[in-house]
Amino acid sequence: MSDAIKSFLAKNASVIVSSQTPNNPFRDNGGVPVYVAYAQQVATLTNVTYINHFNYTMKVYNEQGASKVNSYFPQDNIHTNTAGE
Repeated sequence: MSDAIKSFLAKNASVIVSSQTPNNPFRDNGGVPVYVAYAQQVATLTNVTYINHFNYTMKVYNEQGASKVNSYFPQDNIHTNTAGE
């Protein structure tokens, strides 16, 4: 990821690193994936913007509650339907 960021910056691109979004926290209690911290670390080391979509999405999921959030994941705890996009 660092090499890709450096390559984009060398081309004068604006780079924004985004964390992954969470699985359904009401069906998967695996915690925060390692890639969330990794994305933040790489963004910090390369001095680019980082957006923590994992935390933002978890906040919304917790506000909406299990019933609503479960409706976003009709097939499994990973893939959302269009309502959950």
